[in-house]
Amino acid sequence: MDYLEKHEIPVYFQDIVTNLLIKKPEKPLQILNSYFESVANGTNVLLREYEYIISTKRNKAYFIHYFHESFKNTKKLLSLDMIYQYCKLITASFSYDIIKKSFLIVNHQNKNEEPSNILFEDFIKAFKIYFFYYDFFKSCKKTIDKVTDLFISSKKNNLQDSITTKNYENKIDYIEAFFIKEITSIYENEDYIIIYPKDFLLSINSIIHKTVIPLMRIEVYSILESENISNYIENEFISNCINDEFLVSYVNKYLY
Repeated sequence: MDYLEKHEIPVYFQDIVTNLLIKKPEKPLQILNSYFESVANGTNVLLREYEYIISTKRNKAYFIHYFHESFKNTKKLLSLDMIYQYCKLITASFSYDIIKKSFLIVNHQNKNEEPSNILFEDFIKAFKIYFFYYDFFKSCKKTIDKVTDLFISSKKNNLQDSITTKNYENKIDYIEAFFIKEITSIYENEDYIIIYPKDFLLSINSIIHKTVIPLMRIEVYSILESENISNYIENEFISNCINDEFLVSYVNKYLY
């Protein structure tokens, strides 16, 4: 990765040059100067299209920052639709699915059986991590489905002989090792090794450990429960990511 790509500069050059060619202003240098001033202070993400916001890590970090700053004094409990309407005041085209998933993760953390209204401060903590690392979480979904199948098999004693005993710790170790191996493969094979530093994977491995420990308390009555269990594991995994100091600090480093 060269210097310009490392700092995601080509995205901004392409954006401003495209705008200059479309609008053809009389004083293009003033527009150029104004644009990069907005990039420097992060206001370039305000009222921009969703595709632009997700085009760089810096854009995502500043969108999170201004979303938080705009509504941090909201103390009442908010519904999913209310939070989405707040978000649309900053960008009309933002992904509803990301807002919804962040909302549901908070409900998972609060152990609500049914989705309930939540505080904005709780929402923004979940949103900060889920939105910033969204591509990574999306890549992890198939792995989580595999982990779910492995977990259900372990509960039904269908694993290989070495782990089909009632030694739950042994089963958990096996599931954890499988989970880590699959996530490491994603990290190494899908350019995340370029996007994120090695400490990212170290944090994820620690998070996986925290995620699998509670699994053996879950009872499995039917293979039809696999979707619910997969959602539980995914939400637990993301919830643990939300509380990880490295993942949070890595987002914050783009606010400069």
